[in-house]
Amino acid sequence: MPAVPAERQIAKRNHSSSFDGEGRFKTQRTEVSRGVPNHSTMDLVCDVEPQRDQYNSYEHQLHSKDEQIHVLQRKLEHFRSWLSGLQGQLAAKDPQLLKNARRLYVGGIPEGTKEEDLRSFFEEVMNTTAATCAPGSSITSCKISSDKTYAFLEMRSVEEASNAMAFDGIVFKDVHLKIRRPSNYNAADALALGPSTPDPTVDTNHLPICKTVVEDSWNKIFVGGLPCNYTEEQVKELLQPYGSLKSFNLVMDKATGKSKGYAFCEFNEPCVIPTVINGLHMQCLERKVLTVKRALEGNRQGGG
Repeated sequence: MPAVPAERQIAKRNHSSSFDGEGRFKTQRTEVSRGVPNHSTMDLVCDVEPQRDQYNSYEHQLHSKDEQIHVLQRKLEHFRSWLSGLQGQLAAKDPQLLKNARRLYVGGIPEGTKEEDLRSFFEEVMNTTAATCAPGSSITSCKISSDKTYAFLEMRSVEEASNAMAFDGIVFKDVHLKIRRPSNYNAADALALGPSTPDPTVDTNHLPICKTVVEDSWNKIFVGGLPCNYTEEQVKELLQPYGSLKSFNLVMDKATGKSKGYAFCEFNEPCVIPTVINGLHMQCLERKVLTVKRALEGNRQGGG
């Protein structure tokens, strides 16, 4: 009998046998080393160990973060419980104060809008932007005016009403809605009831919004000399070829309901401002000459 090679004595073979298409006996072998390092196996072990350590580290960090989140949630619940008690005391003295702090004016609603449609729209927006403070409906009532041009929303809490202020200029049925506090809202008194501005974690990045209030800044643009019969959409058509608008306000005469002939705007990309000014300033529009400049330049100031 021929001698068995030494390397075959070292290895143990597990045979998996079968016949090939020509009837020859075919053997598949898997060798498990006995005392001789299998480099593939050792490399695998070396790769797994650091990954296991990293996994354990991540698991520990996640557990630690879960504990921190739980503590923060309990602190927030404690604060809201205190705030609720304070609101109850203030409401007992002046019930209208708390109600006004929870109400919002919604202007510019499209013709034919139904209360249930408007309410459902805002319920969805509140839920998808993390603007709610608790499970369930965040809106307690929705009332559309008799002339069907505006509505009032009453929110469940002062905090949620303030969060909803972040939706000023949101598009509803192709129209940008105006979100405002009611005229009898007292900002100084309302400070004791809860936040007066939206929570910074409210996520509006995915929403189609062009705000209807233009904040004072170096990027605020004044557009004067507009024909008084021009609508918001017509003025926007002059501006939008230069870029997307972050905010826009055509100043209206409350007595006549007509434009005062000037507007304010801000672009999402401030770098387009010089191009806007060069392209529109001193241009003729229906026998009028446009004045386009940064709003903070010169002496003329107006409400945006």
